[in-house]
Amino acid sequence: MNPNARYVSHGRHQRPTLSSGEEVKQPAVIRRTLYELFRSYGFFLVRERLDESIVAFANLLGVNIRDVVMPSSAKIRALNNGLWEYNWRSKKCTKRPIYPKPPAEFLEYLASPSYKMTTYADQLLYLAANHSLDLTIKHTIGLARFEQDLVEFQRLKEKVLDYCGQRLGNGCDSNGTVIKPLAKCYLQDFGCGYGCVDEFMEMEGRTVGGS
Repeated sequence: MNPNARYVSHGRHQRPTLSSGEEVKQPAVIRRTLYELFRSYGFFLVRERLDESIVAFANLLGVNIRDVVMPSSAKIRALNNGLWEYNWRSKKCTKRPIYPKPPAEFLEYLASPSYKMTTYADQLLYLAANHSLDLTIKHTIGLARFEQDLVEFQRLKEKVLDYCGQRLGNGCDSNGTVIKPLAKCYLQDFGCGYGCVDEFMEMEGRTVGGS
């Protein structure tokens, strides 16, 4: 059984909190569907816990931690104050949109019983994915090894960011001018500057984490 399904079954993980009187249609069907979904995937990454997810996934695959290091896109964008992004269609730098604060009515709806019932399956999936990640770390990898790898992973991310700077991509400087030549990317703006990351890791010259 894969790491997800091993730790996800009925009643073993937290469920979304509903107010008194709220009812979800066919909750057992929803839970069974999500359980089958977990069984069909080898691993779920949790976006809000991306570092932990990547380190856990690398351990499960037996991949060296330094081979999965890439600074977050948010920190890369911060290199040009986060104001500009490279448009791959127009090949120009455009200002990042600034979104207004959500209106009070929208925030009230997000806290309403109606929204909670509508998104019950989504919330359950999110809680189950977190639960699966926690137990995979604890029982499959081991807390001591995982925490050591996570610290090293985050250290290397910061070192790569310091070493590579704008070579990591985004294609724009702080004035919105296109940086030429653009950092080589795997696809569009995904994995930009991987050559510099490889260069840094070669310079680092030692094995880190899982081997």
